[in-house]
Amino acid sequence: MSKFVQMSEEEWIEKFKPIKAEPDRDNFEFDTHGDWERMQEHRKKNVYCIWTLLDGEGNDLFINQGTHMVNRMAYFVTEIPGDKDTEYEIQC
Repeated sequence: MSKFVQMSEEEWIEKFKPIKAEPDRDNFEFDTHGDWERMQEHRKKNVYCIWTLLDGEGNDLFINQGTHMVNRMAYFVTEIPGDKDTEYEIQC
C-alpha cells in the first residue's frame, strides 16, 4: 500500500536536497526539453531522485516524484531519493 505525503517546497528542499541544474547558479530546475538526456542519465542512477514540476488545475504548481510528461514545467534531481512506496505532493 502506498502512502501519501504533502509538504511545502521548503520542507522538500530541506529533506531531499535538490542539486543545482548548473553549478554556477542557484537554479534547481532542469529544462524539460534541452536537459532530457541529462535527466535520463540521472534516472539510470536512481529513478527515485527524479521529480517533476507540474502545472495543475487553477494555475497551481506542485512537484511530484518521477518523470512526468503531461503538464510538466521542469525537472529536478535530488541527492536523497524519495520512498518508492510513497506518493509525494509538494506545494509550490
